[in-house]
Amino acid sequence: MIELPKELIKEVQILSSTVRYSDIPSKNSLDKNTAIFFIAGQKSPLERFFPMSEYFAQFYHTYGYEIPGMGVAKRNPGAPATIKSLGDEIAVFLDTVVKEKNIIIVAASAGFWFTTEALLASSKVQKRVQKIISVVGLLGKDTFGFSKLKKLFILAFCKVIVTDPGSKFVNWALSKELLVSIYTKYMIKKRHLSHLPVETQQEFVEFEKFLLHSGDWKIHFSTVAQYLTKFGPSGKLTIPMLAFYSPHDQFFPLKNQQKMFSQVYTSIEWEKITLKGHAPLVVKDFKDYKKVFSEERILGFLNAK
Repeated sequence: MIELPKELIKEVQILSSTVRYSDIPSKNSLDKNTAIFFIAGQKSPLERFFPMSEYFAQFYHTYGYEIPGMGVAKRNPGAPATIKSLGDEIAVFLDTVVKEKNIIIVAASAGFWFTTEALLASSKVQKRVQKIISVVGLLGKDTFGFSKLKKLFILAFCKVIVTDPGSKFVNWALSKELLVSIYTKYMIKKRHLSHLPVETQQEFVEFEKFLLHSGDWKIHFSTVAQYLTKFGPSGKLTIPMLAFYSPHDQFFPLKNQQKMFSQVYTSIEWEKITLKGHAPLVVKDFKDYKKVFSEERILGFLNAK
């Protein structure tokens, strides 16, 4: 299990949510007036991608953001969790918590859609954002490469789970150690961890159990249903973007990302990264990301005028 440095983890009330975030100073900041805001996507408590926040803290003071309802912190159950409402909370966070004058956004997967909504919702925040880095980003239902049949199946499943009986069933299933063990053995261990040493496999299995018990499953499935049914946001953003894609992404093919991104962003540079799938289950050391991202490419983008 990954233990986070307590002194770097904070909470703040933002609209309808308690936002849990990491605040990592940079030892060798390229610019004291610039900060990086990092956000991941589904099933992403800070513990899962904290090393990625550490990776970007090599360059600037970095804030890592846990989407309320998708990690440890709780969201007001009476407040609807929509892509728009979660994006509005990000805009408030950027406006009130991030004190640096300039912001660079690093957004992974669904987090890219939420931050795009935040930028389109707040011209004040938009003016502060100098650059954006997308890591296998999602922006609209047509980003998915699924067949229509698979989309319909997932959507139907989501609509059942978000009902009161459905969510009660999920909570019941998660309370049964046998069912959780069967899931982690056959869906996680055999499919994703078989290439790792046995002791490392077990450590990652325990982390997957932590992920299963984190967050609000109603929010998880209701947002997935939105991803599959909603077009991307309308509007134009001229902020320069570096977009990382994986040729092995099982969710978002490159051609789909290019089509959807270009409907909003006017300045995009594409760069391939080496991931076996959409995203790693967990990375323990930020130095492991040096094998994924070209630091020379990132620095070139960050330093470009």
